[in-house]
Amino acid sequence: MKTLIHATTLIAAFTCITTLAMEQSITYHKATQPDAKHILHVINEHGIEDRDKIVILPENFREGAVNQAILNSRLYCARQGLDNVVAFKKLFIIKDIVEFNDITENEIRCHGQNSNFIDARIIDPISKKISCLSDKEALSFTRTNSVVIYFGGDYTIPSHRNRKINSHLTNYAFEKIKDDTIAAIQKNNLRQIVLLYGLTKANAGETIGGIDRTPSIVKAFTQFVSAIATQCSFNTNIPLHLSRYEAFMPTFDPQSTECKPLPDNQAISGYGNVIVFPLFNQ
Repeated sequence: MKTLIHATTLIAAFTCITTLAMEQSITYHKATQPDAKHILHVINEHGIEDRDKIVILPENFREGAVNQAILNSRLYCARQGLDNVVAFKKLFIIKDIVEFNDITENEIRCHGQNSNFIDARIIDPISKKISCLSDKEALSFTRTNSVVIYFGGDYTIPSHRNRKINSHLTNYAFEKIKDDTIAAIQKNNLRQIVLLYGLTKANAGETIGGIDRTPSIVKAFTQFVSAIATQCSFNTNIPLHLSRYEAFMPTFDPQSTECKPLPDNQAISGYGNVIVFPLFNQ
């Protein structure tokens, strides 16, 4: 009996050590050109199976899109070992007016003629509790009064999920854009930090088996803006405002020779989300 207990203890200890070693071997960094082929492999081998949750471009355009995102410093990845990419995400400050209009009008759909407001919520900065607003009013934003950040393109391979890898990668990416965010605020006297992200209904927790990703996104964003507010002497206890709009995750014909999304009736329904953190001096 003692031998069995001893063996069981050793097995449990070995399992813990192995798991810890695996966690410690994960590294996080801004994607570089050598990562491109590994990210592309993740998309082609794993992401393609989750095409109802993440955007999968036509095959002819995937490599070019990954390379361009890396060139523009928009991709971050988690790596196990020297070249085994296990997760990636996209995060960047929107600076180009054409891209700003395209994202806000055609993807998030918080601006423009296709905008269909769903609801507004308020997020307590201390408890992170999300409450619906009865007046259903959204805080407006523009490029001239806000730093606008695009958050999206997350993917973790199935074997590495539920290990907080995406959470660590998200925090790492936010940290990497913090200085640029502060510089933009100070240079242009901006009064808000805005986060834009899209979710399918599954990723909004509205389908069987779906998990609402907004609380985890709110947690990471709150940590990010709180650090900026503290460093820049803004009030850290200001509630965040979350607005949702009807939107669709675009789908593509995988064999198409043009990178053009299919019509909305062939897209994945969901929400365009806008989180606004107002900047008030202490």
